[in-house]
Amino acid sequence: MNRAGQAQNRESGYAMAALLVAIAVLAIAMTVAMPAWRQAGQREKEEELIFRGRQYVRAIQLYQRKYAATYPADVDILVKQKFLRKKYKDPMVADGEFDILYQGSLVSIGQGRGGLPQGQGPGRGGATTSTFESRSGGVTQAGQAARTAGPRGGVLGVRSKSTERSIRSLDGATHYNEWRFPFLPGMT
Repeated sequence: MNRAGQAQNRESGYAMAALLVAIAVLAIAMTVAMPAWRQAGQREKEEELIFRGRQYVRAIQLYQRKYAATYPADVDILVKQKFLRKKYKDPMVADGEFDILYQGSLVSIGQGRGGLPQGQGPGRGGATTSTFESRSGGVTQAGQAARTAGPRGGVLGVRSKSTERSIRSLDGATHYNEWRFPFLPGMT
């Protein structure tokens, strides 16, 4: 082989080595960046969950203003009567369905989390605050069987079905299913 051919082979060898080093550096950079991107995505979903939950609260409040302080029978009424633009999906679960909080499932236990500020709702002034049971759960966040009095009643609000731990805390709640978005008169 002549000298020109050998020089060309050496140059392509250096180019290949430089390419492999560049790929290794990019792989390391991606490994470092992935958790940050994942966390940023989760934070965006949390913000979306809060926005959507508050849209339900606002829609129930508007419904109550129009219909003399009554709660809607279901979420579809809010959409049909244009109190809610659309039936929003829960961004934290694959099926996108929110748990619905009903008026008849208001239960009083010693918890101060998830959508209700301390001292709001029934039990005001005492040691207990209100928590809710959803249509699919039947068990409160403390794991106790809930006692509902009478029929299910109207829709008070929504909560996420996801039991994952949240990045941020909302009213002291650190899991998405503890983030409740109820409308109770006097809370706003």
